[in-house]
Order: sequence, then C-alpha cells, then structure tokens
Amino acid sequence: MDTADLADLYLQRHAALARRRKEIEGRLYRVHRAMLRWEEWQDEQEKPVDRRRELPTPILSYDALDGLRALLLEKLAEVGTRSAQYRAEG
Repeated sequence: MDTADLADLYLQRHAALARRRKEIEGRLYRVHRAMLRWEEWQDEQEKPVDRRRELPTPILSYDALDGLRALLLEKLAEVGTRSAQYRAEG
C-alpha cells in the first residue's frame, strides 16, 4: 500500500468517525430534550389541578432516558478513543 492509499484510508476513517460522532451527538441532544420535557411534565403534575398546563405524558421514564443518555455518552467516548488511536497510527 502506497502513501496515497494510506492517506485515503485515513481520510475515510476520519470521515466515518466524524459522521458517527455527529449521529451520536444528535441522539444525545434529542434525549436531553426529552429529559427536559419530562422534568417540565413532572413540574406541572406538582401544581394544583386547576393551574396545570395540558402536556403530553412522557413515553419513557426518566430513568430509561438517563440510561440511554449514559449509553450514548459511552458510545461517544468510544468514538473519541478510536479517533485518537487512528491519529496516533497516522
């Protein structure tokens, strides 16, 4: 494999990891927003019935969302580690 092929392989790996990082960050953002909506719903439930706003009931529990957030953060760390490994190899 010549230098041009190695450079091309490096760029392909880098681009794939960047895409993966962006996908995971997007999912983390959506989970974060769902957690905020869950907290807002919970706050409304603590108000007297006549002062509550009508909000949709969350589909997932807060614990489930927190677990998903932790999993996504773990995946993001794996992508970062892999990216650092490729840079060290190059």
